[in-house]
Amino acid sequence: MSKRTAFLRLSVARIAMALAVAGVGLSFVSGAGAAGTSVESSDVGAVVDSDDDGGLGRNARISTILNAGTYTIEATTFRRETTGSFSLTLAVSAAPAPTDTPTPTFTPTPTYTPTPTYTPTPTPTPTATPTPTPSSVTPTGPPPPSSFRSTAKTETSITLSWTRPTGTFAFYQIDHRASGTVLPVTINITSTTATSHTLTGLACNTSYRIRIRTTQARTVGSGGVIFGSWISISVRTNACTAIRVGGFGNSAITQPRGLAWDGINLYMVDDATDALYRISRVTGRAFRVRSSTTQFGASITDPRGLAWDGTSLYMITSTALYTVNKRTGVATRFGTNTFPSNVSSPSGIAWDGQRLFMTDAATDSLYRLDTSQSDPGSAVLAGKLIIPSPLPAQIVRNPAGLAWVNSTNTLYMGGDNPDAVYTVDRRNFSVKRFKDMGRITDIADIEWAGARLYAVDDGTDTLYTIPGVPSPAPTRTLAESHLPSEGDLYYNGGNFADAFMSWDNPKWGPTDDCSSNVNRCSTYEHDLTVDLSWFMSLTPPISLLSRIAKQRRNGYCSTWSDLPNPYDDCPTAGIYTTYPSSGLPPIRDIAELSFGTYEANSIADGRYYYGSWTIKPHQTGASNTATVRLHGQEGQHLSWTVPLFGATVRCPVVTIWCVGEVEDPPDGTLLNTSWTRGVASYAGYRRIR
Repeated sequence: MSKRTAFLRLSVARIAMALAVAGVGLSFVSGAGAAGTSVESSDVGAVVDSDDDGGLGRNARISTILNAGTYTIEATTFRRETTGSFSLTLAVSAAPAPTDTPTPTFTPTPTYTPTPTYTPTPTPTPTATPTPTPSSVTPTGPPPPSSFRSTAKTETSITLSWTRPTGTFAFYQIDHRASGTVLPVTINITSTTATSHTLTGLACNTSYRIRIRTTQARTVGSGGVIFGSWISISVRTNACTAIRVGGFGNSAITQPRGLAWDGINLYMVDDATDALYRISRVTGRAFRVRSSTTQFGASITDPRGLAWDGTSLYMITSTALYTVNKRTGVATRFGTNTFPSNVSSPSGIAWDGQRLFMTDAATDSLYRLDTSQSDPGSAVLAGKLIIPSPLPAQIVRNPAGLAWVNSTNTLYMGGDNPDAVYTVDRRNFSVKRFKDMGRITDIADIEWAGARLYAVDDGTDTLYTIPGVPSPAPTRTLAESHLPSEGDLYYNGGNFADAFMSWDNPKWGPTDDCSSNVNRCSTYEHDLTVDLSWFMSLTPPISLLSRIAKQRRNGYCSTWSDLPNPYDDCPTAGIYTTYPSSGLPPIRDIAELSFGTYEANSIADGRYYYGSWTIKPHQTGASNTATVRLHGQEGQHLSWTVPLFGATVRCPVVTIWCVGEVEDPPDGTLLNTSWTRGVASYAGYRRIR
């Protein structure tokens, strides 16, 4: 965020400021930081006034009267990482001194004439008070509203109420600012009879400072408006009932339906494209599973739900049960049965470890699906979905999706009217409301994946997580290791790739305490190896040294990650020749593109970390396909032997040249895949517990 600050020390003065550039807001803050530094308003003092749309050919404009003191003028762009020049116009004029009723002045006693007649002293006449000109009048602000308060709130909105002030004014002005931000959002309410307003589009579980004031026009010829005093309150939005993960990143997906988790990947079907997708549980991005045929196969349309039973991926349409190939996306009919004629809107399926259940929105009922060979694909009514208590009993309308949480033996169900999540008792199929969805407008399906309950919203084409679902701490059976326990790899088809990774029960090699000396920490490196022909055209014979020299001149890529104390190893990428075994010709040359951390010991258990590769555009080889391998390796800071004394010391600097590899058990491979230039791809991995 680009920010410029200026510091003033003023006596009582009227000040007018304006910015002549778009996209920049202006704040006026009491107090000042160190001269020449960029400061946040919270580092200095209270925000006296602010504006983000001054009009009159200026992007922002403030005109106000100040008390004596030191002030900070802060100009800030709205978008992060935006820089550029702007012009600031500043005009300061002395405010008029307060005018009291003048003390009458007396005329002097007149000189006596030589005549004996005495002239009495005349009655003193006070000097007339001069009429002030309009330019020197200190304006009086309009009356403020009273009883300003919050009367209702949700996850994303706050409803405000106030009492209209007596007197005349032009309009109300309300601004609100989330905790931790600088510039407020300002709203003008032109109706002078309004006594309420609802702020929308807010973040859940977030504290907001909200202010209101009135405005009125200045005297004729002076221009602008006069602002009244701010009335301020603080309100926190409701806790998050659903947390947005992200949109699917594909405009063709407009009717998302079923979700299923196979222990590694989260899958989804879409009714608009009749296709199977893999979804990133961290970003929400969806990636179509490609097949040699179009969509699921000939005449297979209207997908409704997905479920994984540990072996097969099941899918329902509006009429029948299918299995889907996770690799190709092709669907195959399971048995020959079709659903009963009254089951016209099946909406979700889930496997509870023994049976496959299905909801139907047309009959508001739960069904069992036969996955055996005795009557494959048949649907048998299990029960009506009813909330029995409190009386009278209520039928759950439009059930939408099922999810089974094995750790607590609980069957959850989504409901579309209203949007809520319920628990289902499998003994009598009674239903209990667990949580309202709030911000989800059209729930389509839910699924338990890893340690979170996910929901897909058909109204906004977005993936959410639903907090608060009870789950005991998992029993750790995964051996301690430096390798991530789960993660993914995304390639956008062009010059960008990224990856998420998370460690469960991480274990690092023998190391000293590195809290005060990073040179004593273990390191971790996330390596991406790609065929060298992807980057450069190789014309034999070309020596390894020549290839390395070319790479050093041009570079392959740059990386970024939020690992603790990260490093970028892309500019120093290694080039290797792989051999099947000793004495045989080489298979191919590869480039190793890496990012890592100097402080692996600081990696948090269970947290998701992110890293990315940006491949330089000029690196385009002859091959349009590449074999890709993602692997991890632990390292230690190198120890050197000092020749003169024979002592062993660690490398004294923090640099990738001082990191030595530790052998990977067995080879550190996380996943193997392939890339085709121009085609986006996604793959996930999860080490088996």
